[in-house]
Amino acid sequence: MQHGSRVTYKVAPRTFAPRLRAFSNAFPARAVLTIDSFAAAVVEVLIIAMAWQFYRFSVKTMRAGDVTWLLNIPKAPFWFAVDGILWVAVAVQTFVLIEEVFGAGRPASTEAAP
Repeated sequence: MQHGSRVTYKVAPRTFAPRLRAFSNAFPARAVLTIDSFAAAVVEVLIIAMAWQFYRFSVKTMRAGDVTWLLNIPKAPFWFAVDGILWVAVAVQTFVLIEEVFGAGRPASTEAAP
């Protein structure tokens, strides 16, 4: 690199969710934002459904008194822990959805300032 030359770098937008940019060249920016928001909403619904089903399974396991076959440790607390992790994922995805819908944290430009 020569002294005095000016180099500009592209800076990736800082967002919480990775983005698939397959539609960015085919559709206008507003349509891409709508697709991103719709995808975030679908993921939110799916994670909620998974967390709810894991909760139901955990309660069923607890009521049945299921234990591990070797150590006779109750299985339900482990399934409740898994369910808790999924509910944390629901909370994180809620923030992602809010970011997608309202554009929080979306930079005005992806070019670095000179």
